[in-house]
Amino acid sequence: MDGIYFLYINWLLLITVYFFLPKTQKRTWISVSLLLFIITSSFEVEMSFILINIANLFITITSIAIIAMHTKQIRTTCLALSVCIGYVGALMWEMVSPVWIFAPRLLIYALLAFLLMLVIGHSMWLRIAIWGLGASVGEIIYSFILMDYGFQDSAGDKGFLDIYSVVILLIVITNLVSKLTSWMENTITKIVKRKAGINT
Repeated sequence: MDGIYFLYINWLLLITVYFFLPKTQKRTWISVSLLLFIITSSFEVEMSFILINIANLFITITSIAIIAMHTKQIRTTCLALSVCIGYVGALMWEMVSPVWIFAPRLLIYALLAFLLMLVIGHSMWLRIAIWGLGASVGEIIYSFILMDYGFQDSAGDKGFLDIYSVVILLIVITNLVSKLTSWMENTITKIVKRKAGINT
């Protein structure tokens, strides 16, 4: 059932952020964004004869806002554009040659996108922004391409939101594991130095 992973993952992230992060303005913004993301997923708007899920537009705007706060905006935008082209290409390839989908669609797209984000992004927020902007814009471009061939498909449907959410979850988990590993390494180093009588 399309959309089930999207709902579970985003509610999980919302609960985790709201109850476990310190009470800061950053936590408030993340919580509100996740809540709006869940709410807007049920609505669509027609633009230039194609249906666009409002959650897809929300992803685009949020990603642009994150990139705007980054120092290397041009480089990050170019990376997002590359992801967009790759995503559209994968969708077109799937349409003309569905044989290559040898595993569940969600699994293939999510793993490929996640591995790509690990390579081109160096921080969690940068990876989220690049993936969000590239995939959401790619969905819109793909819908326009289908419209030229006489087909109509909603940009940012529940299937896309599933893929997007799984990739985001993998990025967040990777970041948490990285921080946990770093913390354990620092803790062990301090214990060893203390036992050896080395002052830090």
